[in-house]
Amino acid sequence: MLIAMMALMWVGGAGLAGPDPWRIPPSSSVGGVANQVIAAVTFDSEHEDCRAPQGSEMYQRVHGYAAVLDGKTVRQLAASARLKQPDVGPNQSELVPLYRVGQCVGAESKATVVRLSQSANGSVWAMGEGEDASRVPQLLESSKVQGILNDWPSYAGEFDERTGGHGLVKVLSKPYWSSRHVLDKPTLGDRFLRGRAVTIDSADRLLALESMYMRLPREYDAKSPAGLLVWIDSSDKGEPPECLFEVCDSSNIVIVGVANCGNIRPIANRYQLGLDAVATVSRRTHIDKRRIYTSGLSGGARVASVLASCFPDVYAGAIPIVGLSCYEAVAVPGRGRYAPAFAKPQESMLSLLRKRRIGVITGGKDFNQPEIIGAAQVMRGDGLQVRTFERVELGHELPTPEHFAQAMVWVDEPYQAVRKAEIAQAQRLLKSAMAKIGEREVLTDADRSALMRVTETGPWSSEAWKAIELLDRSAIDSAPR
Repeated sequence: MLIAMMALMWVGGAGLAGPDPWRIPPSSSVGGVANQVIAAVTFDSEHEDCRAPQGSEMYQRVHGYAAVLDGKTVRQLAASARLKQPDVGPNQSELVPLYRVGQCVGAESKATVVRLSQSANGSVWAMGEGEDASRVPQLLESSKVQGILNDWPSYAGEFDERTGGHGLVKVLSKPYWSSRHVLDKPTLGDRFLRGRAVTIDSADRLLALESMYMRLPREYDAKSPAGLLVWIDSSDKGEPPECLFEVCDSSNIVIVGVANCGNIRPIANRYQLGLDAVATVSRRTHIDKRRIYTSGLSGGARVASVLASCFPDVYAGAIPIVGLSCYEAVAVPGRGRYAPAFAKPQESMLSLLRKRRIGVITGGKDFNQPEIIGAAQVMRGDGLQVRTFERVELGHELPTPEHFAQAMVWVDEPYQAVRKAEIAQAQRLLKSAMAKIGEREVLTDADRSALMRVTETGPWSSEAWKAIELLDRSAIDSAPR
């Protein structure tokens, strides 16, 4: 269950003159910033006793912890506060929860909690909670804090939730979360123009006023992370079309679409909302970060192809439908040259993009087909994995479910190969561990290490869940009575 954001009591401005939320109270036996056990949790006050579980990321996450940190990391978080704080604090009604960080000075102490929250514009604030709620909120430098938060799990729900509505397109309830990528002019220039200045306006969307649609695959289960497909419409409708559903059901892929994100919307907002959709759904459903894709129709396909090309650290691939944007001019006989839509990504991003796949859907009756074929050739010349999926009868329209599935399965293929290998290795490790454990009720340290390795090698697989079941049962059986 997601945390309900509490209305924190706070009086005064947000200047530096005031109690620091990161400081341990004077009553503590050890002064200063916590330096031993730091637990970043996503749930409620049950996880405040500083006895965080030791083990794999999956094991910690199942037991309510997003991450278990050391003193160095919390000092980095504390140091991420902006040197010049704003005169006005955050609008409490607009804040959405990110994490609760329990600061501890010893394994047996009680945590002093700092709540990390996100404001409507994507900025991150740190503030005290409970008895420490009067401490001055701090605005954190995004460039510093996001480098830490990026490695923490996004999903803030339980693993035995029964969300209902599988297979149905529903309006996604608020709140919505901002992407860690906020498309101001510097970021637009860096990502789309190789660092050059942009002439378009920064994104100015207000997530409280936006609407998103989400469809869970029919067999979605939070215990097994799903893929995610972000749908970018050419119209303002935003609802994902039915031709996506069949393959997303069979492949366990969540679909999200954004309303009022069509061709008439300022382009920076369309890019931003595509990124915000990833952040929002990743908080609400259990998504594998390695399996996030984007698709769209016509002008939406162009946006999807640009997003996949310029943010290969977010998107693992794209399935543009009857539209493809390129970073080079594309010459088409009899039609002239189509101007590039963005600059070729800088080498670090281009190297990552070469590991992604873009499966473009077009057809013999699609007026964009010549440009699409030319753009695909240009991109393949730079070593990119771009493939066209053509049908003679297809015009400038949505494909059949079978046609879309062909492209979707190809784009998803690298992940499936990696996941298959992970599960096979987890099966071997679990079988070996079970053979050594036999009928013993109490596990040795070696047994626990072997089972924990299953959760590291094939996280969220049925084998990993079996390993956790054995680890937890042993912990109960071996507890002193």
